[in-house]
Amino acid sequence: LKDTMGFEGWVQSDWWALHSFAAPQGVDQEMPGIDGSDGKAYFTPWNLNSLPGAKIDDMVGRQLKMMLRHGLFEAANRVCEPPNCHEELYMHSAASPGHAALSAELATKSVLLLKNTGVLPLRLGVKTIALLGSACNAPSDVSRQQERFDVGSYYNLGGSGRVIASDPVTIYSGLSEACKKHGCKLVTEFSDNVDIAIAKGLGADVAVICGGTTSTEMKDRPNLSVDQEQFMVAVSKGISTAAKKTPVVTLTMTPGAVVMPWLKYTDAVLNIFLAGKYTGTAFASVLLGKTNPSAKSPVTFPITEFGTIAPCQEKDCYYKEGLLVGWTAFEGIPVNFPFGHGLSFTTFGYSELTVSVFDYKSPRCDGAAVCVHVLLQNTGKVKGVEVPQLYLGIPDAGEPLKILRGFERLPELAPGQLVDVWFLLLVRDLQVYSSVAKTWHAVDGKYRVYVGSSSRDIRLTGEFVLCGGHPAGTMHPKLNCKL
Repeated sequence: LKDTMGFEGWVQSDWWALHSFAAPQGVDQEMPGIDGSDGKAYFTPWNLNSLPGAKIDDMVGRQLKMMLRHGLFEAANRVCEPPNCHEELYMHSAASPGHAALSAELATKSVLLLKNTGVLPLRLGVKTIALLGSACNAPSDVSRQQERFDVGSYYNLGGSGRVIASDPVTIYSGLSEACKKHGCKLVTEFSDNVDIAIAKGLGADVAVICGGTTSTEMKDRPNLSVDQEQFMVAVSKGISTAAKKTPVVTLTMTPGAVVMPWLKYTDAVLNIFLAGKYTGTAFASVLLGKTNPSAKSPVTFPITEFGTIAPCQEKDCYYKEGLLVGWTAFEGIPVNFPFGHGLSFTTFGYSELTVSVFDYKSPRCDGAAVCVHVLLQNTGKVKGVEVPQLYLGIPDAGEPLKILRGFERLPELAPGQLVDVWFLLLVRDLQVYSSVAKTWHAVDGKYRVYVGSSSRDIRLTGEFVLCGGHPAGTMHPKLNCKL
């Protein structure tokens, strides 16, 4: 970290996370630095006195350098004098109209459209919306969250670094407000009564079923289910299998991936990763078509928990998955929604893939070992935003089948509009790490280039060759690679 990667800052432990005096291995500061019920302190005067003076200077100097760089010693930047900072840290509101607008924008851009058979956005002809499930109007217990740092809500995580959504816009509140302009009305069932929910869903133009779960620091999630899983399955099945079915849309608020056993009974599925105060505003904006969704999923949504890495309850935990962790572990396995997935109300076409090596003629490729160009077009009828992704297939048996090496959130495109997309691969992007040599190196062979809308929605493919660590076209005449 400090030598190979050139990190100039300091390394600080989590609270009571050390199991030995780790300063010789590079840790600069132990937190909290005192014995506690959860552990013991190792950065004691006795242990620190065993270090050379130059090592102590480096540990302290790294901290002081960052503090000086960011002006923490300047009076104008000092809002309190430690340790007397409780009021400034916890009692003051830093919110502003600008912050509120940004929060709403980020939440709306974070809405994931995972499935859509065409029911979304809801048309003006949709007059009655059944809003079903307690999660549609879930409160945020601020008092309990202030009492315990390891408590979260459907709007924010629990933990020491959380920002509590003190007065969140629920899905019900957000949709109620939006319906005033859209001309729709809501019928609700917030007690998680399956029979009542089915009856109200069948009497509406569309049924929206809500679910959620949360997570917190220090605790593993016990499962990958939302808290209302049985309710969501029963209601969606009851409505979708009725003689006169009503379209079913599900909305979930989650801290990460969840299983969705109700998926086959739905017409559309939306998810948001605990998005704060404006969760309901964001969902309503997408449901009613004010915003065209553009988010892409940073996780895989598995079909079941089978095959995922379960939390370890033992003192000693052995993880053998190596590089096949996260979405790469699911390659070749059926899933509900893959890494990088996210739909739009429009469509996008990909064409004219070119892969060039050390292209000094194009200013867009300056500094790149390999330059990938794609022409992308909005082929639908409404404006929208796409996030094209580049994956690399490295010819090494120890590497995942595909590795994400680039993505770009494009500006909003009008129907028919074309845009050039460039992905620049640096020399470092072509290398893999050798745990034996303890260094990065390039593997000779044929590299596959995949460009698409998700890790499994690959639209274009290409390739290039490395020989002697150099991209083909720049090889020394004496190199002889048998590929």
